[in-house]
Amino acid sequence: MRRPLILLAALLTALALAACDAQNATLEIQGQLQGPYEVHRITDGDTLRVYATNDAGETISIPVRLIGIDTPEITNGKMEAFGPEAAAYLTNLTQAGQVYLELDIEPYDRYDRLLAYVYVPDPTGYWAAADGRRYTQANHAIALAGLAQPLTIQPNSRYSLTLAAAVRAARDARRGMWADL
Repeated sequence: MRRPLILLAALLTALALAACDAQNATLEIQGQLQGPYEVHRITDGDTLRVYATNDAGETISIPVRLIGIDTPEITNGKMEAFGPEAAAYLTNLTQAGQVYLELDIEPYDRYDRLLAYVYVPDPTGYWAAADGRRYTQANHAIALAGLAQPLTIQPNSRYSLTLAAAVRAARDARRGMWADL
């Protein structure tokens, strides 16, 4: 009984690693991208602010929470291990200044942050839009870097399996916060 479970676990791990291999995988963007939006600032590893235009035609800064991941905190008086690294990673990833957003089912959280998958244009990225343009998904990249835990809050679960596999791949490779395991 134990041997089949070990074999199944090994197979699932191999499939997760194969799904997260940036060199061999192309992942399709399942929803519609909105943007581009100009990045205003990075709040922490899973939250940023972008400039948007409201109904009155005014430019405002809106908070965007990355769906499907949870990074260590660096705000509200908390400074958790790997929080600064996660924020720096997101800052570096979005340094070109423009991002695209893909919404899921529920657009806002209880803090009125827009919930989104955040994409950065990247000709070598392995996320492909229907029109053939390529991107790096920030949510996924942060998970692969070992700087996030998976966090699925229904009904926003479009990429939950992909993000969980990315976290497992980072843990197995001992990247980021998983380095000391």
